[in-house]
Amino acid sequence: MERYVIRLWVPAPTAGDGTDADPGMHGVVSHVATGRSQTFRDGRDLLQRLIDLRTDPGVDREPVDGDR
Repeated sequence: MERYVIRLWVPAPTAGDGTDADPGMHGVVSHVATGRSQTFRDGRDLLQRLIDLRTDPGVDREPVDGDR
């Protein structure tokens, strides 16, 4: 099981925003096991960060020519 801490925030509306303005979801996601964190700006970005944080940055995931 992977564990993450996700801190969400929504930007405060500004005077120039319309009534139908969607401020979006922003935040920071942290992978508990590695302690690595990344920021995100929307739901799609959050999902990508979850995948990125799960991947060990020290491991090359591309196959080496000799492995094919």
